[in-house]
Amino acid sequence: MCHVRPIVPPKKALLIVDDDADVLSSLETLLARELPGVRILTAASGAEGMVIVKSEPLDMILADFGMPIMDGVEFLRQARLLQTDIPMVIMSADANPELAAHARRSAGVAMMFPKPFDLERLLAMLNMVFRALPRATRRATRPPGPALVAVVP
Repeated sequence: MCHVRPIVPPKKALLIVDDDADVLSSLETLLARELPGVRILTAASGAEGMVIVKSEPLDMILADFGMPIMDGVEFLRQARLLQTDIPMVIMSADANPELAAHARRSAGVAMMFPKPFDLERLLAMLNMVFRALPRATRRATRPPGPALVAVVP
């Protein structure tokens, strides 16, 4: 007798990169609880984040702008070369239109989220993105395509 198991879709994967250990831990705990269908991966630096980008298919990246050595825009620029079709969001205490435009031009960042952030708005944005997009596991070397540039107030 043959038993066929239903295919369980893989969890979506979200990478969070932030050098602030408290922010990283808080986001990981909150998002793991509030987004049960999402696998939360974390990195404390751009270099650590690149190790994950190179080894894991991701559905979205949320990165802090103000990190030492490799800032968030540079990290996302490098990540975009490996995972071209995923939404990338940058967080910044200085969420201004000029930084958003720079992040878009340099790394194809779709959205900028202000810090400190409103957790309900962050969850709403993440839920919207995960509901709207199919599993993005494509890796390529083509430059980033057009994306929405938005500063979330």
